[in-house]
Amino acid sequence: MINQAELDREETFWDSIGDQWMRGLSDDELKVSDPRTFLSGSSVAFDYLVEQLGDLKSSVVLDYGCGSGWLSTYLAQRKATVRGFDISQQLVKLGMRRAVVNGVGDRV
Repeated sequence: MINQAELDREETFWDSIGDQWMRGLSDDELKVSDPRTFLSGSSVAFDYLVEQLGDLKSSVVLDYGCGSGWLSTYLAQRKATVRGFDISQQLVKLGMRRAVVNGVGDRV
């Protein structure tokens, strides 16, 4: 079982990463044109998942552990309304910036 000290350590770590990315990434680097660029390894499972989702118009999706928001942004580009959360407030802020940069801030 995870204790509070472990959660605090994780939050601090990911907040520091989020701070670095907020300062270091340009708006161009926040663009989500091909979500596969954010994947490590094969995209087969991701492609299958996207196919199974089908039409997302008028869907509400929860992005659990949204991190930097690339998946939230991609799903919003496909017309979903996305609600995301993460242990890191800084990554959530970065995710919102990414959504705005990609023109879907109103759906994320």
